[in-house]
Amino acid sequence: MTNGNSTILTVALLALVVTATQMCAQSTNPPHAFSSFTSMPAGAGNVDGTGSAARFYNPEGVAVETNGNVYVADTQNHTIRKITPAGVVTTLAGSPGQPGSADGTNSAARFHNPTSVAVDNAGNVFVADTSNNTIRKVTPAGSVTTLAGNAGKPGSADGTGGAARFYNPTGVAVETNGNVLVADNYTVRKITLAGVVTTLATLAGSTAQPGVADGTNSARLDSPCGVAVDGTSTIYVLDYGNFTIRKFTPAGALTTLAGSAGQYGTNDGTGNAARFFLPRGVAADGAGNVHLADTQNHTIRKITPAGVVTTLAGSSGPSG
Repeated sequence: MTNGNSTILTVALLALVVTATQMCAQSTNPPHAFSSFTSMPAGAGNVDGTGSAARFYNPEGVAVETNGNVYVADTQNHTIRKITPAGVVTTLAGSPGQPGSADGTNSAARFHNPTSVAVDNAGNVFVADTSNNTIRKVTPAGSVTTLAGNAGKPGSADGTGGAARFYNPTGVAVETNGNVLVADNYTVRKITLAGVVTTLATLAGSTAQPGVADGTNSARLDSPCGVAVDGTSTIYVLDYGNFTIRKFTPAGALTTLAGSAGQYGTNDGTGNAARFFLPRGVAADGAGNVHLADTQNHTIRKITPAGVVTTLAGSSGPSG
């Protein structure tokens, strides 16, 4: 999400924090207005419709198209939903209550607990189909194919298409060149348009060796659960198990942008003076600011390119 309508950005960020809380500090900033875009609190279900007439079931991922359409990974409905700027909700692909792994068009396709979506400049939606251990592609017309991975065969293998293996992928992002980035187990993976999967060297870690090291080639992550990319091809990773936000530069260096490994909390501040508590959802804007759902703090946080962390909305403490 690098540009577009600010209202849509606000909606997407709100959806990230709400759904992330379902999944796994009083602000000192000027007040920001948040509103409910679609559905109603505590109104789980599966209904297409407009605004509060629509229903979702534990949605866990959102992405915004340049024209303002919002795409939603409606996780426990096992579907991909679409919301127009006017709030009209339709089901783009999948069949509610019917988990599976079938390619096809619209309701003929099947997903199993999709948790993250990303959209490219052509309107194609890429899906982390978590329980299938695959990455799927949905065209604007709702035609679904499997880009990489093999349903029912988890693992950690580079390769092309069905020869590649993933283990509960939980985050996807799309670079400007169309490559797809995936937060996968203790690694970050890259998929080309041809479906060739590689493990980014500086983010490779090991499926058996979580850690917290910055650097090149020897870097380590602990359960990254979200990934975003800005217009300069800088990659941001939510390092869930380390309570940190990591940054992977185009030059190939992994650094810690904000937070301190093993130190959770609510503090605003700069760099390692800031604290987070199990952050789950992340987005980057065109200016290089990072917005994230700080799940167990029940807040939305903002990080500037210089690593300055502020609380954009919400208050740490009781949820509500």
